[in-house]
Amino acid sequence: MTMTCATNVQPSGKTWPGQLGAFDDAYIEGPPRAPSDYAETGAFAWSSAEVQQLRDDFIAAAVRRDANADPDPS
Repeated sequence: MTMTCATNVQPSGKTWPGQLGAFDDAYIEGPPRAPSDYAETGAFAWSSAEVQQLRDDFIAAAVRRDANADPDPS
């Protein structure tokens, strides 16, 4: 898994040149790997549990936002 600030999941979602795309298998090169798991940089790959926790945290944040959203944003 690669984590970036923005990855488009539809061809129409591209907002700047060079933005990472994840909408087509053509972007997959070789076997899966953990590009952030490099000892020389001190970076490490996340475990499945850490990824699932991050997913759950994003979902919880979205639910909180929806619960507190202004029903009339005008």
